[in-house]
Amino acid sequence: MTIRLVAVDEHVLLRLGLNRVVATVPDIFLVGEASSAAEAERVVAETAAPVVTIDASLVTKAAPISSVLAAIRHAAVAPHSFTAPGLPSALSRRRGQAGLLSQREQEVLMLMRDGLSLPTIAQRLTVSEATVKTYVSRLYSKLRVNNRSQALMAAVNQGLLLSADAA
Repeated sequence: MTIRLVAVDEHVLLRLGLNRVVATVPDIFLVGEASSAAEAERVVAETAAPVVTIDASLVTKAAPISSVLAAIRHAAVAPHSFTAPGLPSALSRRRGQAGLLSQREQEVLMLMRDGLSLPTIAQRLTVSEATVKTYVSRLYSKLRVNNRSQALMAAVNQGLLLSADAA
């Protein structure tokens, strides 16, 4: 049985590593890669791959190669019995804005998108600058980023950010 696989991970090195491992086994072929959920939907649709590995941050990245290969093979033959710890809740968090960002965090994100400074955001929302910094810190934590540019890119990739025209 030949297993067609798509690897989804934001880290290119992890995708390359999985590609290299899979290249050493005869029954698994990596037919596509994606770095975001939006890209994954397109790649999976194009390749019709029955098995997809999802961002390894949802499961341990320290698993032995034999365990990773076994999980891929298991998912191919028994997809409904395959589960990963925390996967359902992680997927629901990544499916969109519901539950990931609070309404106020979403507002701050939109104002950041529009290029407003933190003091200006504080004025606009009639809160203190310290409060805005707290919201920004929470945004960075939830999006797993370190700065404004990364936050905006992550928000776009996760479908959390409307374009300026759509707002």
